[in-house]
Amino acid sequence: MLPPPEERYGRTHHALALLGTALMSITRRRAEYGPNFHFDAVQWVEEIAKLRSQIDDMIGLTAFVKEFGPVATTASSPKTATGVSVTSEPLPTN
Repeated sequence: MLPPPEERYGRTHHALALLGTALMSITRRRAEYGPNFHFDAVQWVEEIAKLRSQIDDMIGLTAFVKEFGPVATTASSPKTATGVSVTSEPLPTN
């Protein structure tokens, strides 16, 4: 039996945070890895993309984009698998 959706989301989000921290660390020390950087980092990047996609599915983002299309984004923002911009900019407050 699967855990409740909120628990699955929490576990997936936690795993994503751990992998993001690991990737951030290896990226900061990229010079130490030299030409092996890609080989060492690619598995983490692939897993991060997979987990982001799972989270997009869990929260309904994939279904939203499928029904309504991608949202407008800034050209400089990286995008998730669903085409939604990923940015560290704070949300506007009204």
